[in-house]
Amino acid sequence: MFSNLGDFGAERSVAQAIGFYLVYLVIIFVVVELLGIASGLMFSLSGSTVYSFGIGLGAIFSGIFSALIAFLILKKKDLLGNFSSIIYIIATFALGLLAGAFLGMIIPAFLSTRKKSLQVAQ
Repeated sequence: MFSNLGDFGAERSVAQAIGFYLVYLVIIFVVVELLGIASGLMFSLSGSTVYSFGIGLGAIFSGIFSALIAFLILKKKDLLGNFSSIIYIIATFALGLLAGAFLGMIIPAFLSTRKKSLQVAQ
């Protein structure tokens, strides 16, 4: 379930995709939390300002990190030439921006179950 997590080009089963989702969800949460703490300390924000700033920062970075993972998966699987890959990346960013990594990581988990592209050598 948790094998080949660093290999974005690996074709995963459904159980492995769920493990991939969970691990990268936790990684994104930790990174975004650390970024929120660091920015709160840097800007000396207080009270509700820190909370609202952290929510906004978390949404932006969740979208960016989820889209980056989707991009890396598509690149490793040689699927970037398709128009649908652009839609996947944009949708991943939008879901991450709207609902955080909970929804933002669903598309990359799905993409991790796809096969590599078989491009014909010319």
